[in-house]
Formats: sequence, C-alpha cells, structure tokens
Amino acid sequence: MNGFTATLMGLVVVAGLSACSSDDDDEAMMMDNDEAMMMVTASQSLDPAKAIEAINSTSDEGDKAEKPEDGALETILERGEGIFVVSEGYNFKGTTAYVESTNPNVFTPGTYEGCNGLGCTITDPSATETAAYDLENFDTKQLKDTFNVVRAFLTKNEITTVEGRDSEEFGSESRLYGSWLEQSAFAVLTQSEQEVQEVGDSATVTVRTAFAGGNLTGDRPDEDATWKGLMVGTPAEGSQRGNILQGDAELVFDFGGETIDATFSNIYNLNQRALYRKDSVEFLNVRVDENGTYSRKNSLDDRIDGAFYGQGDDEFAETAGTFAKRGIVGAFGAKKQPAASQ
Repeated sequence: MNGFTATLMGLVVVAGLSACSSDDDDEAMMMDNDEAMMMVTASQSLDPAKAIEAINSTSDEGDKAEKPEDGALETILERGEGIFVVSEGYNFKGTTAYVESTNPNVFTPGTYEGCNGLGCTITDPSATETAAYDLENFDTKQLKDTFNVVRAFLTKNEITTVEGRDSEEFGSESRLYGSWLEQSAFAVLTQSEQEVQEVGDSATVTVRTAFAGGNLTGDRPDEDATWKGLMVGTPAEGSQRGNILQGDAELVFDFGGETIDATFSNIYNLNQRALYRKDSVEFLNVRVDENGTYSRKNSLDDRIDGAFYGQGDDEFAETAGTFAKRGIVGAFGAKKQPAASQ
C-alpha cells in the first residue's frame, strides 16, 4: 500500500496503518426525545438559541448557558492566534481517532492511536517518512482559513464556544466546535472527509477526533484546587455520530495524593437539543506528573490526556485536554476557581 498523508485540522493520517478495533459495550443512556432522531446530516440545523433554551430548561445546577456578548468572536479569534506561536512551552494533546472507510482495501477502518507530546502523528509502519503535526495549524487563523462560516455559539461557565462549519477541505457536514481561552484551547472535529487514492482504487475516509493544547505551566500545583469549564465532543459511532455534544467540566486536584479527578456532566446533544447521557463521565485519581501533565490509558476507547496551562502570574490558570470514553470522543477546557468558591 502506498503512503497517503492528509492533514485534518491538526491530525495527520497516513494510509496503511494497523487499526485497533473498537468494541465499547457501554452504550450511552439516551433521554427520550419527542423529536424524530436526527442523523448525521442534521448537523446543518444546529441552532444556538434553541440549544441554550434546551440546556437551561432541564438543569438547575451551575451557570446558565447564555448568548455570547457582542464582540466575543473577534476577541476569541484575536487571542487564539497567539496561543500556539510562542517559541517554547508548547503542550499538545490529541485523543483517539475514530476512522470510517468506504473501502477497507485502501484504508482500514477502526480506532487509531491519537496524539501526544508536542505533536499529533498517526504513522504507517511501512511509510518511509513520519508525518507530524504543525502546532501553528491549531491557532484561529487556521480556523478562519478552513471554514467558510465561523461564529460564537454560546457562553457557559465563563467560556464562549466557537463553531466552524462549511469546509471545502473537510466536507460540508464537518464541524469544529470548541474554544480558545487565554492560555489554552480545546476543540472537537466532528468529522473530516478525505479521498484516499490508490493505484486503480480509492476510498472516502472519515475521521472524528479532538485536540487541546496551550502554553504549558510545566509544574504540578502546590495546593488543592478546582477548575470549572466545558467539555465538547461527538459520538464516535452510531446514528448520532457527527453531532455536537457539550457538557460541564470539573477537575479537582488533590495536592496530598498528587492526583486529579475529572468529571464531565450534563452532556447534551446540541443538534437534538436533548440530554445525551443521564450519568457523568468520570476519570478518578489520575496521577499528575511533576511537569503538570496527567494521563490515563485503559484502552484506546477509555483514556484521558491533559495538562495545566499558563505561565508567570497565570500559572495553573487553565487546564485542558482530551478524552475518549463510553462512545464519546471529546476535549475539555476549564478555568481555575478562586479558593473561596471551591
């Protein structure tokens, strides 16, 4: 098989990989929905006002979702250009990549190892060169260049999300959904379609993945602390794959145990405007390394990778990362809470 490389908003895919099969028996517990089930193509109908109404109508806890303030998009786009252009201190996290293929003889479908460290690479063992991710591609300039429509979507937990859609490069049904904070950024790419050419054959390859990164603090917190924010994601498989999920993120660091608990709750399908899971997705007692990163990998479908971001006076100001669990491929970002509110 010839090596084929496609850059997918930070994810580099090389044809000829050995994929791992995905077999997650823990199905999402869906809420009843009076509306008809929306398929992947229903992502065109994503409506921020209706999504905000649905979130606020069924949740009494936490901050309410709101319409973004005027000028929010411009602020995010401006600050997002600087997160990944500093000379050092990078940290980039990418999650499991879920791959579909119309022709397994050209590209093998399945669950692939994602990204880690300073780059995002999926490598074909038979390829002569190793493809790598360019961190500068994750800034908001790339977002504006890739998607014809970019808009601020909603604000919750003091974080404003951004949606990118209508991409000639990735396909009309592709969505990028996430946020660029002061020190970090996180997003999910709901689907990216690429045509893979072989001699006399071809395949359409669809990838779903998530990524996060920023200006790494490079140290472990020296006190108990809590970070609150958002998670974003998409179902990896099934009839809702390609829809956008959003929920609350809370991360609690235990100084004595040098561990962090990550909890993702109130997870909504924004396309269907309905609760996606009744229960929370949790990663408990995850070891935090002395360089301020944390990870746990039980399997390709059950893993978390994250880090603390911010330097100088902004040390540990934010935490962000990616995860895959219970059929969700997701990313998260959160802000440190004042001690009195923890």
